[in-house]
Amino acid sequence: MQTTTLIKLFTETHVAHLYEHFVAYHLHMSLKTKRLIEYIDYEYSAATYGGYVLLDITASPANMPLIVNTVQTLGLDFRDDEISSALSILALEEDSKLSGEILRIKEKLNEVHGSDWIHLDDIGILPVGTQGLHETRRQKFSTLNVVSEPVAAAPINVNFVLQPLDAYDVQRDFPLFQLMTNILHDNIGHELIWLHQMYFTEGLVYKKAQSVVNQSVYLSHHTDDGSRERILATCSKAVAYLLNLGFSQRFAQYLRDVSYDEHGNAPKEEDMVRSFHILVGGRGWRSMADANLIQPMIKNMVIEVQDDNATSRLSLQELCK
Repeated sequence: MQTTTLIKLFTETHVAHLYEHFVAYHLHMSLKTKRLIEYIDYEYSAATYGGYVLLDITASPANMPLIVNTVQTLGLDFRDDEISSALSILALEEDSKLSGEILRIKEKLNEVHGSDWIHLDDIGILPVGTQGLHETRRQKFSTLNVVSEPVAAAPINVNFVLQPLDAYDVQRDFPLFQLMTNILHDNIGHELIWLHQMYFTEGLVYKKAQSVVNQSVYLSHHTDDGSRERILATCSKAVAYLLNLGFSQRFAQYLRDVSYDEHGNAPKEEDMVRSFHILVGGRGWRSMADANLIQPMIKNMVIEVQDDNATSRLSLQELCK
C-alpha cells in the first residue's frame, strides 16, 4: 500500500472546513461509481488546519493514480441545499452555528475548488493560525461568522448486531465480525453524515446478552420515527450496493492479502485487543479468508438505528435474497 497527502491552501478557516466536507462526501461517491470499496481498496481522511485542507490517501499502487486523479478532477456544484446541509454538519461538529450569505459562500467555495491540490512533499514550513493561512488584525471571517446560539442535537446510534452468539467461535468470528462491520460502517458513514446532516462522535464494540454489537454514535439535529426510518433506508441501500459488488468475495480476497510488513494493508491489532482481548496476526486473518464463512455471518446480522425513543431494525438476510 502507498500513502500520499494532498493539501489546498486558503485564507478562511470555516470556508476551508466547509469545503473539506464537500470533498469527503463527493470523493466517496465518485469512487463508489468506480466500484471501489473503502478500506478494502483504499482509505482516506480529510482535515482542516487553519485555512489548509489536507487529504491523506492510502491505496495500492494500482489504485493510487486513479484516486489522485479523481481528487484532482472532482466536480463540485455547491448547490444551495448542499451548502445549507454542510453548514448544519459543521454546527454539530463545532457546536456553533455559522451564518453567511449563500452567494458569498458559494463564491468562496468555488475559489477554493479552483485552486490546485499540492503534494505535501512540495510544501515547506507554513504557519497555522486560528483564522487561516494569512493572519490579519480583523477578528471576524469575511464570509462565515460564528453565531452565539445553542446547537440542538441528540445522539443516534447505528448498530450492526450479530446473533446468536452460541453459533460462533469467539476467537475467530468476533474479530471477523468487528473488521467486517468496521468496513460497512466506513462505507455508509459518509452518506449518513451528508444526507442526514449528522456528525460521527465515536465507535464502540461490545457484547450484549446473546449478541455482539458494533456501534457508531452520531449527533443529529432530528430524532423522530421518520428520521430513524430514513437513516435505516440509507444504510440498507448502501449495504445492498456493497453486497451487489460481491462484498463477501472481495472481503475474503482482502483477508488473503493481509500483511503486516512495511507496505501492508493489515487491520489495527489494538482494535481486537481492546474489544475482545484477542491478538490476530496476518496468518490469523488469512485463515478467515473464506466467502463461505463470511456470507452466512452477514445473513445473521441486523442493522439497528436507535435514538432515545425507539429502535428501527432491518435484517441483512433481506438484502441477501
